Amino acid sequence: MSSRRGIRCWAGTRADSIVRRQLLGLADYYRAKHLQLVFTLDATNGLDRAAESAALVAAGRSITEPAVQRLYRDFAVAVDTLLHPLPRARRRDQPGPRRGARVRLCRR
Repeated sequence: MSSRRGIRCWAGTRADSIVRRQLLGLADYYRAKHLQLVFTLDATNGLDRAAESAALVAAGRSITEPAVQRLYRDFAVAVDTLLHPLPRARRRDQPGPRRGARVRLCRR
């Protein structure tokens, strides 16, 4: 891991290793305080939905590249698998999953 201008570079590091190193301790702390864990991923530039992430732009990459999309999916799967955040809130008019059914992210 190196740091350039405050941006951490994790090139070559597996997504599950990043989640374990950076987020698992915090998630355990929240659970110890009886807080609910909610995780939101945003592939765009925060408030500016028309722009790409500043880190991607600085690296000369784009979320439209298949390799970047794979990294994003791998990170999302690692967060879901290791942290087990609450499922996304659903509207009242949407049916929920069957009792006993598991909701999870799947790789294609």
